[in-house]
Amino acid sequence: MKLISFLRFFTFSRMTAGLRSPLEPTLQRHFSWLLVLGIILNALGLFTPILETDGTLYATIAKNMAQANDFINLTLEGDDWLDKPHFPFWVTAISYKIFGYTSFGYKLPPFLFWLAGAYYTYQLARLLYSTTVAQLAVLFYLTAEHLLISNVDVRAEPYLTGMGIASVYFFYKAYRNHTLWPILWGSLWTAAAIMTKGLFVIIIIGAGFVIEWVVKGDWKQFISPKWYLAIFLTALFSMPELYTLYVQFDLHPEKVVFGKTGVSGLYFFFWESQFGRFMNTGPIKGSGDPLFYTHTLLWAFLPWSALLYVAIFTRLFNKNGWKDREYVVVGTSVFSFIIFSASKFQLPHYLNILFPFFSILTAFYLAQITKETTTKRVIYFQYFVAIILFLSTLLGIYLININHALVVGIVVAVVAGGLLYFFPAKSITNVVVLCFMASVLMNGIYSAVLYPDIIRYQSGNTAADYINEHPEIKGVTVIRNNPINFALEFYANVPHTATILEELPSIPAETPLFIETSYLDLLRERGYEVTILKRFPHYHISKLTMKFINTKTRPAELQETALVAVVKK
Repeated sequence: MKLISFLRFFTFSRMTAGLRSPLEPTLQRHFSWLLVLGIILNALGLFTPILETDGTLYATIAKNMAQANDFINLTLEGDDWLDKPHFPFWVTAISYKIFGYTSFGYKLPPFLFWLAGAYYTYQLARLLYSTTVAQLAVLFYLTAEHLLISNVDVRAEPYLTGMGIASVYFFYKAYRNHTLWPILWGSLWTAAAIMTKGLFVIIIIGAGFVIEWVVKGDWKQFISPKWYLAIFLTALFSMPELYTLYVQFDLHPEKVVFGKTGVSGLYFFFWESQFGRFMNTGPIKGSGDPLFYTHTLLWAFLPWSALLYVAIFTRLFNKNGWKDREYVVVGTSVFSFIIFSASKFQLPHYLNILFPFFSILTAFYLAQITKETTTKRVIYFQYFVAIILFLSTLLGIYLININHALVVGIVVAVVAGGLLYFFPAKSITNVVVLCFMASVLMNGIYSAVLYPDIIRYQSGNTAADYINEHPEIKGVTVIRNNPINFALEFYANVPHTATILEELPSIPAETPLFIETSYLDLLRERGYEVTILKRFPHYHISKLTMKFINTKTRPAELQETALVAVVKK
């Protein structure tokens, strides 16, 4: 019943703004089933294994927390771990207590936060514009390519995606309605985001409001007591993170972190993990390209990326002036995008927190199109995008070479043909449905077929399965700080011991060593007798390439790991 009420709320809510669109009548007919289908598509990731490296790393740290019942210290292979804040690990550890140490137990909490992101995307778009814009925004959110990927390769981003838009929604309600309860909820969501990714999220959540106030000359907002209350409450709700960092690190300067002692967890949290990464001065470094996110968005926001660029350009350079429009959404989107592009530490999934705002911007642009020439251009271009996605699905089926590939390919071709027939290039609604379904078809095949097929090349999983099937194996030994270990450490039902290659003791078959076979000759040269118990093909499957996807060229891309017994002569 709750699900039915949820769907009814999404579909039949009254308009809260004056904007109406030719999309409205036909979109209303399709929205409910598209919503359900989009949620199911994203939920497929709940039932796929956790991918290396970050996913299995975070899953293992949360497993350590749950097993030790220690919600203060983050540890990995017996060492203190300082990188990400605690909130996702707390939530995941609690989930493990309910669902066990499973992929589902790891992925369910972030999926629920992602789902909250869909809800608050709808709410904010409806508050600012109309039900039509809200429904379009949700459809874009459900099928944005990198959000779909992030529900398979799960890290911290689904948490942030929901937290960011929820914070902005509640603060906008406080801004417009002059009530205090939204301040409380907005502060709570903001604190959760801080305890997930760090202080930098404050810039993303607050930038749009500052830009709106400056553009509209609403200077009194800068001295309004409610915003200082929001700062106080956010700081108060963030105290659990500061306390745990202080207890784990600042109270113990003797701990070795990043190869040195005297490391302050609080200093790392406030500076090195945020601005240190931005300026590339912290212990964790990267390299930045000012155009990295510009071209990343071309695929990450498919099938809506071209519309997004047009929407931003149109919004910034409209002919109707600036004073009578809202600039929270576009301000958040553009300013944050510029900040990300200026950073020296860049990864594609960092943009996910902006996708709800991108979805609203794109939806508003599409809903307000009235010129026939513009309508035709949008329809024809998006029709072309849908066809490309259909062809990509068929190409993927051919390259993966799955069982019954011909039958699956024929079914996909028939479904694609039917969609093209029943949703011809005659209206924006038709092309929205077509692109939505093209994304569902492509990502559904990849989630249901590609990842289950290639998980056998994540050797930590297959090694864990082997160990779990052989009760004579009582434990496993790993080389410390090797990313290939994390899947094994999470999925194996035996304790693990971490060591370093330079101090490797004799290791019996009852507690075999998990290692890349490329190191075996080195061990033999150092005087070890090596007995291989089982070999496993290995590939970093969260970084797919066409050569790996293509089964004909895949063997050349593979590495190999093994469970071995070693005897020091």
